[in-house]
Amino acid sequence: MKKRAQLSIFVIIGIVILASFMLVVFLSSSVGKDKIQQQIASISKQKNALASINSNEQSCLKYAADSALTLAGKQGGFIFNFQGGLADSSKVSQNEKGVYWILRDALDNPPEYPRYPNFVGIPQISVLKKESTGLPSRYPAVKDELEKYSAYQFGQCMNLSQFEALGVEIQQLSNPSITVAFGESDTIFYLTYPIKITIGSSSQKKTTAQSYSSGVRFLSIYTIAKNLAYDDLNPNFMFTPEIVNQQRYNPLKADVAITVSPGPDYDIITLTDAKKKIGQDYYHLVFLRQNRNPILRRIQDITVNILDNINITADVTDPDEDKVAISVNKTKEQFYGGELRHTIGSMDSHSGDFSRFLNFKAEAKDIGYYTYNITATDEGNLKDWQEIRVFVKCEYKANVKMEGAQWKDSDSGRTFSYNPLCCEKDYGLKFNNGTRVTLSDGSTCTCNENGGCEGMTAPPAACTPGTKRCNMGQSCTCNSDGTETCDDCDYGCNSVTGNCKHEPPDTSCFPAGTLISMADGSKKKIEDVKVGDLVLGYDFEKQSNIPAEVLEVESPIRSHMCTLRFDDNSILMLTDEHPVYTLEGWKSIVPEHTKREAIIKNITQLEVSELQIGDYVFAIKPATQPEQSKPEFKNYFKKVVSITYKQQTIQTYNLKKISKVENFYADNVLVHNKMGT
Repeated sequence: MKKRAQLSIFVIIGIVILASFMLVVFLSSSVGKDKIQQQIASISKQKNALASINSNEQSCLKYAADSALTLAGKQGGFIFNFQGGLADSSKVSQNEKGVYWILRDALDNPPEYPRYPNFVGIPQISVLKKESTGLPSRYPAVKDELEKYSAYQFGQCMNLSQFEALGVEIQQLSNPSITVAFGESDTIFYLTYPIKITIGSSSQKKTTAQSYSSGVRFLSIYTIAKNLAYDDLNPNFMFTPEIVNQQRYNPLKADVAITVSPGPDYDIITLTDAKKKIGQDYYHLVFLRQNRNPILRRIQDITVNILDNINITADVTDPDEDKVAISVNKTKEQFYGGELRHTIGSMDSHSGDFSRFLNFKAEAKDIGYYTYNITATDEGNLKDWQEIRVFVKCEYKANVKMEGAQWKDSDSGRTFSYNPLCCEKDYGLKFNNGTRVTLSDGSTCTCNENGGCEGMTAPPAACTPGTKRCNMGQSCTCNSDGTETCDDCDYGCNSVTGNCKHEPPDTSCFPAGTLISMADGSKKKIEDVKVGDLVLGYDFEKQSNIPAEVLEVESPIRSHMCTLRFDDNSILMLTDEHPVYTLEGWKSIVPEHTKREAIIKNITQLEVSELQIGDYVFAIKPATQPEQSKPEFKNYFKKVVSITYKQQTIQTYNLKKISKVENFYADNVLVHNKMGT
């Protein structure tokens, strides 16, 4: 009984142990199954997260690439720093419509424009890729702009916090980077994006390597645009839609259209690709060109003889194909009694490269020379201009006779509508009005301002033996056989007696009361001018009036005085050897006396010729009021209408030595001090 009770206890203990073991096995089996299910769930969540991340990355890469290409297209390849690009907006000229690829050369002011005849304007064209030279480029490359901007936009697009709701934590290990590859028919964006994905206690590092093929032919379109922009720097290139859409300039003309939207200040050039849309719009590349000055080709000065045709031809090119108006205006005239009466008005407006000319015949009344301003003005009021001179000349002939209403040169047999004897010998730019001339048959007449000859006299009879007369500065004695013997006169010939004058000239002078122009704009009587005073003189090299210091004065007694009267009724009194400046250079009433004075005083001879009625002298008048702090003066020419001589004993004055210029203004006329060349 005792043994049976012990056995029962052992059986019970065995059953308990077996039940415990089975419970442990059951419980262990249940926990493992839950863990596996948890692991399966974790893997599924991770896979879903990766798929979602990949989809989001692809979507953001497309958005970033399209945004970068669109902005670069609108701005000629530039993306500015304030937009997330690399270009410095302060160094690139632009406006709300786009970026200038061609700028006007602001330093190139007409009439020197253009400084480089085969290169008009300043290029501001983006570069596609960095050059391999290693030299710094002026602007960032388009490739770099697209990569930086698209990477920036991709980072803005990716919203990593959205995955937290799925129990997935994503950490960006470094900034995304994008590489752009240009092909002839595509632009591809390659993304590199390292991230770390954590789900519960499990984490995984991942580097995305995705690509996006945009379908935009940026390389091809950019190359067409760049080549056209550089071609347009040539002033002779015609940038019109008809020309630039030709196959040679636009190889993609079947799909890519080039349009020009003109304006007064700038033109908008657009290249549109009909094969590719981004969003709702076809892809396009835009650049601007700033309006540039028209180009007026050089026109030479014109010299013609009377009865010849005057041709003025204006050749104009506008580098922007604007309409151009040409105006021809007479800015000043310098003539001797004639006037170019033909009116040269404005020429018509035309586009592009063209020539226009005017043609008319010069007449005797037109003798002289004139300055014209020829101006080309485009629609934006930009100009090119130049001044030309037109010389209308007569021909001097020494052996002339009258035949009917014409004048005939006995040497050549040519006939003229004017008397060639009346033509000025040296320059042929005036007729010697009031001069008595002798024809080849001995008859005489007086020249008028239009080349005619009035007061014709019959040929003279043989001279009376023993009589004398003056002829061309000589004293001529009539011999018994009717011929003449003539002698040169050192000091001129006395027209009353026919004898040579024997009074040597004294110092060139002016009478008391002659007003001298001072440097400060005031006037001072010549007898009051002192050594050290500053008078106004004329610098021929600088072609301007300048102050000159008086270094020496003199006041001799003279035996005569001459009076010049001008067409404005003003006068100048001076001795007959004192030089005044004229349109043809220095002149005096008796040049022989001027030369003789230089010999006697042993000073450098001044080249002078004879001053005559009809000559134009160089004069001055104030352009500002005398009380102004900085006086200004205006020079002009006025005409001599009479010359009179009076023999008298008179106290005279002269500014003997003057610094710098050796000249001064007496009664507003430029005179020489006779001490220099």
